[in-house]
Amino acid sequence: MRVLGVDWGSARIGVAVAETEPFGGTLLPVIAASGSLAKDARRIAEVATSERVEAIVVGIPHNPLGSGKLERLCRKLAEGLRALGWAVHEVDESFSSQESEDALKEMSLSAPRVRFKIDSAAALRILSRYAHGE
Repeated sequence: MRVLGVDWGSARIGVAVAETEPFGGTLLPVIAASGSLAKDARRIAEVATSERVEAIVVGIPHNPLGSGKLERLCRKLAEGLRALGWAVHEVDESFSSQESEDALKEMSLSAPRVRFKIDSAAALRILSRYAHGE
């Protein structure tokens, strides 16, 4: 199945596309967040359509102390995508950005290149978790 991964942030939205079996993915250009979840959902849906995916996987940050603001916003984004007719899966994205940053640094990328790729790399990590049932 071809899926789109989303790592939503208030400034940037990381996106990646992958086949789940066998797993293999591609980083896509980061989307600048608009300040409106409805607009962000429409822009993500446009990418999903152009990439011909069957579903969208949204990373949800889980806070062990209870639902935080970022978690609520990500869930609202997922609901907005569902309202646009997309099948949406939610995956725990805890530490995906930090893990992606560490992996990119291990590749000896310069700091600007790491910053440029980190959000989409986190989206790909979210897809990997989805594909592997984590």
